[in-house]
Amino acid sequence: MQNKPKAELTAALMLLDTRSMSFDMREIDNRRFMFSPQTGELILGRQYRGGQLYKSHAEEHFDSGAKAPFDSFIRGWIGTGRDYPDGVIHFAPNIGTDNIPAFDNAFSTLQMFSENGAAGDTVVRGFGRKWEEPLKDIITPTKERSKTVSEQEKNHAAVEPGAFSFQAMQREAEKRAIESALSLAGGNKSKAAKLLGFSRNTLYLKMKALGMGLKRK
Repeated sequence: MQNKPKAELTAALMLLDTRSMSFDMREIDNRRFMFSPQTGELILGRQYRGGQLYKSHAEEHFDSGAKAPFDSFIRGWIGTGRDYPDGVIHFAPNIGTDNIPAFDNAFSTLQMFSENGAAGDTVVRGFGRKWEEPLKDIITPTKERSKTVSEQEKNHAAVEPGAFSFQAMQREAEKRAIESALSLAGGNKSKAAKLLGFSRNTLYLKMKALGMGLKRK
């Protein structure tokens, strides 16, 4: 981590200026994040306890007093645990290589986390073409794009229409993101929708479109 004053993390909603403050993401159990690469503002949602959710991303953005507009933030959740001792960074919604500005902002987000406690074996979900991969496969020790990530961008720019089904990949990524959110929320769709940053009705429509079961609460 860089030589900056270290912020003391609390369970409450927090707004950090990562340009002047550092933190250790390994101290985070499970909470949502929003990051603006343009301003360096990092919003950490309230710490989850027992699957309990409090507010949506939009509500937490408003309550935080952040200066950057909501749509400029890269969103998701982060945390550590028994299965992820080095932590997990989960982008929600998923970041694909088709949207270069979002892809670049998500990469900047990973750089920020790598400077604040994320390790090579920290798991990254919902970034690029792979659902899950270690941070070391994305960022080199010098904080630059790995060869694999650079090739993803080049291949997306050069690939001919119809060479592969990006829509199918996107559907699979969305399905896994919803499954992860439902698992974290204990099957509660209202809580899962808040995790994903959209309404319960939108979640139902997405699940129906993806052919996912709708029997759970």
